[in-house]
Amino acid sequence: MSLTEATRPTETLIPQKTFFAFLHFYQPQRSVFRPDTKSISIVPIINEKIYKQCYQPLLDYGDALRPGVAFSLYSSLRHWIAKNHPTNWEKIKKNINNLEDKEYQVVADPLIHAIIPLLNDDDKRILIQAGRNIFKKDFGFDAKGIWLPEGAVNTDTLKILVEAGYEFVVLKNNQLNNSLHNPVWINLGEGKKIAVVHFNSNTSDIVASQPERTINGDYFLNDFGQNGIAFGTDGETMGHHYKDKDKFIKYITEPRTLQRHGLVPFKIKEALSNFQPSKTTTLKENSSWSCAHGTSRWTGDCNCDGASEATNAKKRNYFQKLNTYNQIINNALNEIFPNWQMEFTNLLVDLGENILNGSDFISSLNNLPNNNLRCLYIAKIYGLLGMTSCGWFFGTKSHTIEQNIPQQSIEIIEAILPILINRSG
Repeated sequence: MSLTEATRPTETLIPQKTFFAFLHFYQPQRSVFRPDTKSISIVPIINEKIYKQCYQPLLDYGDALRPGVAFSLYSSLRHWIAKNHPTNWEKIKKNINNLEDKEYQVVADPLIHAIIPLLNDDDKRILIQAGRNIFKKDFGFDAKGIWLPEGAVNTDTLKILVEAGYEFVVLKNNQLNNSLHNPVWINLGEGKKIAVVHFNSNTSDIVASQPERTINGDYFLNDFGQNGIAFGTDGETMGHHYKDKDKFIKYITEPRTLQRHGLVPFKIKEALSNFQPSKTTTLKENSSWSCAHGTSRWTGDCNCDGASEATNAKKRNYFQKLNTYNQIINNALNEIFPNWQMEFTNLLVDLGENILNGSDFISSLNNLPNNNLRCLYIAKIYGLLGMTSCGWFFGTKSHTIEQNIPQQSIEIIEAILPILINRSG
């Protein structure tokens, strides 16, 4: 070995400082079709405003579609854009398909934005598989990763993600008991494991709630990028929650900006192929990214957002009823049509656009050969829609309109299946 070789800096042994941003793009279905044709409307005008402020610059113009950025684009929002901005939607799809690592940068979702750990296992499997299938239908490729609604997770959910074919899940680092490595494995037993790509809780909270810290992109990268940076936030933070923050994310993800700060884009595909399977962690069960009380936020056992005891009692009642009704419907389906789950999953994929856009999906079920099966399928769809997370998240009176989702879903189920429901009671 020459003297030059012996004294050459071992740069390859020094971890690179990486930049990773995760953006969660989501809006709930703004209209839910009712059998009596009186649709449930949930602040429908807001989507158009957010589209102009956020989705158009970041997704249509492509300002957020860069290396180092991963994102979810939930089914309900995808179908709203496709319906209301069809030309722009085609451009967004083209932009996404042109991404070098599209299967890893764009993560899928469970079709309906329900808190997955709170569902029974049949319903978990149905929504996770339907979401995976409709994602491929929309984009033409399979996503390798998933972002769960509100990041809510438990081990049973991870096992079903692996069954569905997912390689990784995105979480906040404080949902893990050890987040020293990124990515990191979680062992699930029986030789199964799943990778977790995670972002920093503290930096994420600053991006989401302290807009003064993100006025200047260079200052931000200097302050938080000394050892690499990883944050996650609602995509709507960038332009809707805070005016002109779409320009912030555009600037800090420019290759020359990252290079100037000594940062390289964090590429999930590359990281998954390079990191050692021995780097493992365990999960903080039933945690979520949006509430320190985890899934309790959606069962009426959390007083965040100023929830009164009356509001929490209402949440508990809705949750218990819908959980009970969903299990009753599943049991009835098992009796008359064993293995119904696969057909119903495919049905959700076929009818997904109408379900999520508030259009008539019920008439499409008129050709089913068995009327009992038809009624159970309709009730099942409303049972799942009723679990949409925003119907349970808020505690203040200003958001009572969102509670129309579980309340009216319960009323519809009770109208469709009165004999079955009364017998169970």
